Amino acid sequence: MMKARAFRVLCLKTIGLVLAALALLAVTAVLAFAVELQHPDRDTLVEDRLLSPKAKADVRALVAMTGKPSPMRAAQRAQELLQAGRRTGDPRTLGYAQAALGDWWGDRNAPIEVRVMQATIEQARHDFDAARTTLKGVLHEDPDHPQGWLTLAAVDLVQGRLEDARNDCAGLVHTDLVTQMICLAQVDAAEGKLDQARVLLGRLTQAGPPALLATANSLLSETEARAGNWHEAEAAARKSLQQDEDHYTRVLLADVLLAEKRPADARRALESAPPTDAVLLRRAIANPDDDIGRAAANELRDRVAIALARGDTVHQRERAMFSLDVEHDDKTALQMAQENWKRQREPVDAWLLARAALVNHNDALLDEVRAWQRHSGVVDARLNSVLKGKHNAHLA
Repeated sequence: MMKARAFRVLCLKTIGLVLAALALLAVTAVLAFAVELQHPDRDTLVEDRLLSPKAKADVRALVAMTGKPSPMRAAQRAQELLQAGRRTGDPRTLGYAQAALGDWWGDRNAPIEVRVMQATIEQARHDFDAARTTLKGVLHEDPDHPQGWLTLAAVDLVQGRLEDARNDCAGLVHTDLVTQMICLAQVDAAEGKLDQARVLLGRLTQAGPPALLATANSLLSETEARAGNWHEAEAAARKSLQQDEDHYTRVLLADVLLAEKRPADARRALESAPPTDAVLLRRAIANPDDDIGRAAANELRDRVAIALARGDTVHQRERAMFSLDVEHDDKTALQMAQENWKRQREPVDAWLLARAALVNHNDALLDEVRAWQRHSGVVDARLNSVLKGKHNAHLA
């Protein structure tokens, strides 16, 4: 009983991490071409220049750990590493988090807290089927598990299974109201019910728990961006970053500024950001003709080459954006966007596919995206502009 209560507190204390599961997925997957996500080598664990001092301390503790920790401690350590990944944008923290789970990884009889963390890592790696299977097992055993339902909602949202995601939020009926409000707000936004999402998130940004204010403002920024309210989206993103530095939100802010055709401001927003692939991509888009932009593009080309040599087929979204906006290789961009569409169906994926279809004069694909938008009810300002022919398909 005490053990279950302690882990439930752990879940509720870190709701921001789970509610931002899509963000974690976006950050850790964005152009993670050159990254090996298996158990890290002990001699190189702490040498990663992208990790913050706190994250490095967590990694050192992982290396120094002897014996087999309790399931609670292993789950906590994995969670800390995932939070470090969200803050820094370094996808290698996924491998560190898996290592923290040790021999429990893949064990169907492992304690629930370990299996939930495993599912979070699986979904961040785009292994959605595995994550869903892991979570279904958890929820069969504990139908009221909040983190299980939240992570499952994140998986369903990224795959465009909006009705399933809303049902996942309903599974939170026995948790606190705040948890369910944020879950429902994300589904509302995905379904195009932007006013409803804005109201829910607005309440949380005004009177929500302090630990969730940054997450609520980040989600509000996304919602305003989908509505095309760029000024409001920028304000919410900046407020979130004042409350808690977060790599995903910083990249989101850069995207908002790029959408407003403010490349110089986007560049300044990323000045202090670690040189992750997501940051390099936006630097290359914002500054294609100066030394910073060219250096970023060259680094990305190297990472793409390494990924291709490894046979990495996971990150088609990011490769499509790189091909379209940096390399201007429209045929490759279309191929990658189509492959990505088979796996992920968020508004950004539809926007990317529509842009690639437009520059390749593929009217059939544009009609497919329009049909998907009508069926899903998704509202997204950038997508609408492309489908109406009012938006340049190339960002750069």
